[in-house]
Amino acid sequence: MTESPAIINSECNNNGAEEQVAVESRNLMLTYFDEGKTTTVLDKFNIKIPKGCVYALIGPSGSGKTTYLRSLIGLKILDAGETRLFGLTLGHPLLDIPGCGLGYMPQDTALNDNLTISEIINYFGALYRIPNKECKAKAKVLCKRLGLPQESRSIGHLSGGQQRRVSFICTLIHKPRLMILDEPTVGCDPIVIEVRWQCILEIARSFGTTVIVKVSR
Repeated sequence: MTESPAIINSECNNNGAEEQVAVESRNLMLTYFDEGKTTTVLDKFNIKIPKGCVYALIGPSGSGKTTYLRSLIGLKILDAGETRLFGLTLGHPLLDIPGCGLGYMPQDTALNDNLTISEIINYFGALYRIPNKECKAKAKVLCKRLGLPQESRSIGHLSGGQQRRVSFICTLIHKPRLMILDEPTVGCDPIVIEVRWQCILEIARSFGTTVIVKVSR
């Protein structure tokens, strides 16, 4: 049996109002069977995350962190348990997650190497129906703040850390109500890490976005 992931509340923005729950999971279970061996990844895992909070999901490799995050967006089906997002069960027709209500940054970047920084951000902006002029203005500000090179630079000519910065921008460009960040600071220098955390906290404070961050230890 693996060690369950730990949950650390970094900051909440409820301004003393009655707590509203963004994410609530109860009794989640997942077990793998391989070559006669049984591995329990999630064992009656429970979590409740208030709206507008930044939460860190911490645990050793194999403790079920990524599995849980993937289950939130419909990429992993668990054996048992229930999860509600903003009061609605997963798959509910009125739930905009996955969709425009979600910003998901996977651990591995999945950006088209042939597109430029500007083109890839505009592509995601178009998916979320952000007006082109507004998207370009946001991209310019965020690229400058995160220390990216000229927006005409192709993704394939960026370092791994720079590609993750672009992925981060694509995750937040549409101001989603739920952001899921899988190891968002991997491959980043200390200055960029500090700026990225500042951006995350500002988003939660300004827009009431709930942010779940996976961190390995």
